[in-house]
Amino acid sequence: MNKLLYLNLNKLLHIAFVLPLCLACSSGDESNISTYLVERGDFQYVLRVDGVVEPVKFTTVKCPERVDATVTFIVDEGQRVDKGDTLCVLEDADLASLYDQLLLDLEEEEGSLVRLIASNEVDNATLWSEFKTNEAETRIAQLDSLQLKYLPPAQKRINELELDKVLLQRKKLEGKLKLNPVVQQTEVRRLQMQIQRMQRRKVEYEERLASLVILAPQKGMAIKSIAPMTGEKIVTGDNIWSGRPVITMPDMETMKVKIQASESNFNAINEKDSIVYTFDAMPGEIAFGRVVRKNMAWKPVTRGSNVKMYEIEASIDSTSKMPDPGFTTKCNVMLRELKDTIFVPQIAIFNEDSLKAVYVKGRKGFEMRQVITGLSSNKETVIVAGLKAGEEIAFTRPKSSHVREHVFLPDSILVKYGEKQPAAKSDSLPDRAEKPAEVRMAPANLKGNQ
Repeated sequence: MNKLLYLNLNKLLHIAFVLPLCLACSSGDESNISTYLVERGDFQYVLRVDGVVEPVKFTTVKCPERVDATVTFIVDEGQRVDKGDTLCVLEDADLASLYDQLLLDLEEEEGSLVRLIASNEVDNATLWSEFKTNEAETRIAQLDSLQLKYLPPAQKRINELELDKVLLQRKKLEGKLKLNPVVQQTEVRRLQMQIQRMQRRKVEYEERLASLVILAPQKGMAIKSIAPMTGEKIVTGDNIWSGRPVITMPDMETMKVKIQASESNFNAINEKDSIVYTFDAMPGEIAFGRVVRKNMAWKPVTRGSNVKMYEIEASIDSTSKMPDPGFTTKCNVMLRELKDTIFVPQIAIFNEDSLKAVYVKGRKGFEMRQVITGLSSNKETVIVAGLKAGEEIAFTRPKSSHVREHVFLPDSILVKYGEKQPAAKSDSLPDRAEKPAEVRMAPANLKGNQ
């Protein structure tokens, strides 16, 4: 059916080209009146609208979290990339400043830890030296105490006090030897924990800085996103922040078409209507699909305009070569289809005293023939009664001298197709002055009149 639709489109283009030439050739001479050979065929009402190819599935590459950056590099629109290629480079001045300050603070804390450990070692060595000295003094004092009974009372009292002093000092030093390691270890541990926290922050900052170089997660095409500040595609110098899309990478295997339709075209198109696509960027290539979804929300064609535009989504189901995202396409939407019927160019149908008529070419001139029409496209109309295949009809109205007779359809046919109300039996009117001629009619396709 899709191939037949494509062939009929070519036929319509041929008729559109030939008809103006036919009109230019019309004259009073009967032999110069161009005619059209009536044939049976499949009538298709095709509406032509414009669309844009978009991916059905895509991967969105976003700005890293907790980043407020400026774009210093971004790939060209539509560039093909491999997995791991650089898509975009960002610069976050605040983050870089925080990282530099953290390195200075970390270096300072690590130096403080080294100095504290060295200072503790010196303190411990000094304390231990004092303890050994005190130990020696205690032994000397104890030796002196053996001579107390030989000394005068005053000297005896002095020696006793000296011994008490040395013992008291010893007890104090023993306490310091026990408590100092605990105090020192606590301070060292505090500094070590502070350094660990800063090292974790350093790793975090380094990861955030590394994330400013955005790499392709897969092989494909890079499509730049819209900059939030400008409303245009992202370029170098634009500001971008956490979570904002930077690049989209479409799945090149499946595509769809977005159609922007006027209100009248939107109302005429229905879901599941067949579509034939042609592409300016791929001459000679065609694709086939269907209308998938109609979006009832509309937007003005331009700001402040009252002209409504609606969005229609259509699939691409069959093609020899899948188009790239962003390609524009001519969408030939088949709105109606009637199988095996008679249809003629609209230019060959004339209004004659409120009747639809065609001029059928005969051996001795033309015959004005009343017809009943059905479905119409923008160029062709279905004839449900009054014509048959093989007859020739004129593209232009012949002179009255070339019209040999006028043939009207019987009332039964008019009533059948709703062109006339059936007359009441009691109030039946006389027939036309001219007895209706019996016309052999093409079998009517009732679908065209429903």
